[in-house]
Parts: sequence; C-alpha cells; structure tokens
Amino acid sequence: MPPRRRLLALALAAPCALAAGPARADPPPGERDHAGLMLRAAIGVGYQAVRGDDSPLQLSGVGFAAHLAAGWYVVPNLAVHATLWSGAAFNPSGTSPFGSVTAARNNTPWSVGRGLGLTWVCAPVHAFVSVSVGVSGLDLQTTTADIVVVARAAPGVALNVMVGKQFEMTSGWRFGVGAQGFFHRSEVTTRGAVEDVSSGGGALVGTLTYH
Repeated sequence: MPPRRRLLALALAAPCALAAGPARADPPPGERDHAGLMLRAAIGVGYQAVRGDDSPLQLSGVGFAAHLAAGWYVVPNLAVHATLWSGAAFNPSGTSPFGSVTAARNNTPWSVGRGLGLTWVCAPVHAFVSVSVGVSGLDLQTTTADIVVVARAAPGVALNVMVGKQFEMTSGWRFGVGAQGFFHRSEVTTRGAVEDVSSGGGALVGTLTYH
C-alpha cells in the first residue's frame, strides 16, 4: 500500500479504536455481584439469658441457635428476605418468678423470632451483615420444689443481627462462619401474674448460603 493511502487508512481507523476503548475482562468469580435468589441456613452454639422486669425471674445458660433466611437481591449485593431464628438454653441456672432456685430438669427457655430482614454482602471478600426485625415467641417453664411452672408468652418484638464470612464454592453454594445476636421482649403470664420478659443471647454459627 502506498504511504499516503496507509496514513489515510490509519487516520480513519483511529476514531473507531478510541470509541471502542480497551476491552474489559470479566471480574473473577469471587468478585461478582450477588444477585437473584438468596438462601441462608445457620446453626451453632451460644449463650442465652432470660430476665423478668417485675419478678426475680432470671435464667441463663449455654444452648443452641439456628437461623433461616430466604429472599431476593433487589439490587446487587443487597437482599430482602423473610427470616426465622431461634435460641434455647438447655437446663440453665437461675431463679423462678417466685424467687426459688430452679431445678435443672424441665427448664429450657426457647425463644423464636419471625420477620423480615436485609442482608448486605461485600462481594470481593464475601463478608456479610444481616439485620432482621419481627415478632417474637417465648416458651418458658421453671421447676420449683418439683412443681413445673409454665409461663405463657404473648407475641412480642424481636431483633436479630448476624455478621459473617463466606468461602468460595461452586454452583452458587458457600459455606461460612458467623456470629449471631438476638433480643426478644414479650408479655408473659405466670399463674395469673403478668410481666414483661426480655430474652437475649449470642452464638457462633456455621452457615450455608446460596446466591
């Protein structure tokens, strides 16, 4: 090609090359935004305490915690989901609503929360923060002098917070570790007496997440 024609061809091609810009490589799988369906399950061990406002009721002990969430990423890395969580203290130590030391058997406070939550994920490092609020339930009984005292709880308010980190896997599933904290407050009736009871705790959990 003559020099003049070669210069003319380069001049015509230059604007197209500048408009196209440099080609973008796809981000690595671990750095892609989280989108679509989100499912999460967690289970672990922790600590739970129960306390009454107007009576000597006070229980605490080591127990188990669980967490389930199902929802959708409404924008990249931010999901809205329904959440179910629970905590229990197995044979905790403490006092009954009447001030007596409770026996070990038949004494397992169990709190449950149901609500809606948000989960934000930092995609490059697979860390996440999840906050849920909803309605609480409490199953509570104490034993005094071999007499089982059952408390009936009305629906109350519940809060759950979880932070954790996921580890890369295939097919959208990831194992991880996390820490969960929760707080419940309900109105409880024990032998005709009504009071507000608070229940709270925390746990270290293993997680399995899909997105």
